[in-house]
Amino acid sequence: MKRITEKKIGKKSVFTVDTIIAGDVIDTYEVNVQKDIVKVKNKEYYLVYDSEYNLISDAYDYLNHNDKRLSENTKVHSLYALRYLYIFSEIIETPIENFTRKDFIRLDHFLTGISVNGNDFEYNILTRRKVDSVNNAFSTYREFYRYLGLDKSPILNERSFSKYTPTLANKGHVKRVEVPKFISTEEFAKIVKYIRENIKDKERRLRDECIVRIMYEGGCRIGEVLGSTLEDYVLKEVNADEMCFVYIRNRYTDKKYQKAKTCMDIDSRKRYNNYGYETRNVGYQLTFLSIETYDLICDYIDIAHDRAYKKYRDNYDKGKADAVGEYKKSNEDNYYLFLNNRGEPLSVEGWNKELRMIFKGVGLQLDSKVKKDNLNHRFRHGFVMHLIYDLKWSREKVMVRSRHKSYASLDYYYNPTTEQLLDMKNEIQDMILDSEENDE
Repeated sequence: MKRITEKKIGKKSVFTVDTIIAGDVIDTYEVNVQKDIVKVKNKEYYLVYDSEYNLISDAYDYLNHNDKRLSENTKVHSLYALRYLYIFSEIIETPIENFTRKDFIRLDHFLTGISVNGNDFEYNILTRRKVDSVNNAFSTYREFYRYLGLDKSPILNERSFSKYTPTLANKGHVKRVEVPKFISTEEFAKIVKYIRENIKDKERRLRDECIVRIMYEGGCRIGEVLGSTLEDYVLKEVNADEMCFVYIRNRYTDKKYQKAKTCMDIDSRKRYNNYGYETRNVGYQLTFLSIETYDLICDYIDIAHDRAYKKYRDNYDKGKADAVGEYKKSNEDNYYLFLNNRGEPLSVEGWNKELRMIFKGVGLQLDSKVKKDNLNHRFRHGFVMHLIYDLKWSREKVMVRSRHKSYASLDYYYNPTTEQLLDMKNEIQDMILDSEENDE
């Protein structure tokens, strides 16, 4: 199931999409399609940009070079409608030309802002639209699809879209979802202490500490952690200091829960030969870990992989991953790093169960009624908040270190506590007092 949450940043709407399996959020991404009207030599141009701030040329041509000569009022209405068409395209990760009848029904529900019984989407939308407004949007879509020559699209053969009011799953009540809480430095220290003192099995203890460290210290998503392999942790010397480089990338052997969403998707081994696969921030990304964490990972590998190889060889071989980096050069077998107690790659379900046990042991809040709170993502939130609040890094530096593509996406992670807001207020007051004393 996908949960779509709308957030207002000024007058603009940004949408967060959570993918939920078995009650747990396994992936989160942001959709930030925007529109603009610019004037050049007294002529207005209507623009739609995707989340990477690339101009969407089809929308541009339709709005600005249409033989039907749309009126200015029609252009404005069409601009709004097309923005939401491309927002929904990014939400379901499907190009508009590939929309099925079911996708258009989902789009109908999305525009209305209401979740429907039996649907696999949950909407937490701030903007609500009447049926007439949705009908007008679909009229624009039909004209747009004709303009693009997509004559076989279901939207041109099905006239019923947006002509009815969906059955309400929540009787008109729109549920608002708060941004997940983050792990503070103090809470992270308690988590590590709990793992060290309460998990008796050394292999499991090392594994759990390594995973929470990689998420909190490296800012990794859980899919990136579970999809990491032996060759992805590389010790390098930088300016006479040793540092652990972590390569984040996708492989053909990855399962769905092991995917790194922000890296090139690999649907065939031929994709490894693509030049972009070897390009940073296209085919792969980098993050960094301390030597202490790297040493723990090495200790875990020595114990876990040796045990799995000797005791569960058949299961262990199920965790063989494509070698695409250092292991490919040396012709070594590569394996997924984290294993369960049977020597197989650790699944997201198995890890989530473990993490809930740890949170309960530490006394951190769980949502026991509805498992909507992504416990793993709290670590990445904490990583970003540590850079912003504790280290006081600039937004540009935080954006690069946390592997975000825009400043706006950082706003989703900035969620200070009441105590932190009070501290910031006191800091400003102290700065003003210091300034007044210097003036005297």
